[in-house]
Amino acid sequence: MPAVELSRLRVQINGLIARFDDPIGMRSALHDLLDLYANRAYRPGQTVKAQSLLPSYRVTPLVMRQLELELGKTCKEQPELALNVVEELWHDTYLEPRVLSTALLGAIPASHAEAVIQKISNWAKPEENSRMLDTLFQNGSVELRRSAPQLLLGIIEQWLGSYRPELQTLGLRALVPLIHDTAFENLPPVFRLLGPVVQNISVPLQTDLQIVVEAMAKRSPVETAYFLRQSLGIAVGQGTARLVRRCMPLFDTAQQTSLRSALQASSTI
Repeated sequence: MPAVELSRLRVQINGLIARFDDPIGMRSALHDLLDLYANRAYRPGQTVKAQSLLPSYRVTPLVMRQLELELGKTCKEQPELALNVVEELWHDTYLEPRVLSTALLGAIPASHAEAVIQKISNWAKPEENSRMLDTLFQNGSVELRRSAPQLLLGIIEQWLGSYRPELQTLGLRALVPLIHDTAFENLPPVFRLLGPVVQNISVPLQTDLQIVVEAMAKRSPVETAYFLRQSLGIAVGQGTARLVRRCMPLFDTAQQTSLRSALQASSTI
């Protein structure tokens, strides 16, 4: 892998920007750049799960960060062209172009929020690589979380309201970056969306639901403890009680006491 000289890398990225109106040509030029900086000495270990990986150039994070920064500026300035570029990159077979597509999607300004949420809706498929899904939700929703969270909550509500667990899982995964983003302060809609799922937990959702509730507990422990107590009172089955027990250590002593009381009361209903 050749050493990265920033001035040279910026010139090379400018060459990509010059082809922004030609998504196919831009993608080809991106592959040439990534191939130049590829780490050919890397050998995957035996313990890595092959099914979770995409072919990768293994470029240094510095190269990816510069690509995201410089091309992200162009996305803000030319959002219409950016929408075509990200679509082309998302359908690539290599890891780096796909990751870059999510970062550039998240840089497209709020003026094109409807188009961005449509991309997320189209790209987020249950059969998609799970790491790519998490990257899509984390990177691709950056501007939405700040400028148009109602659109993001809208698509999450559609997923969570589905009868298909694999679509509900998409909704839970998409909630995590929103909860972690301290710029997003409107938590009541999140509790509202989680209510039906927490009150009647299906087995396929247990792990992802626990991740979401843990994130909520760290972000807003008092409100989350109250939410869980209320959910226990109207829960269907024992899934809610199991969820509360697993999340108990996240709360302080007083909240744990109140949750234990709610657990005891729910067991006698």
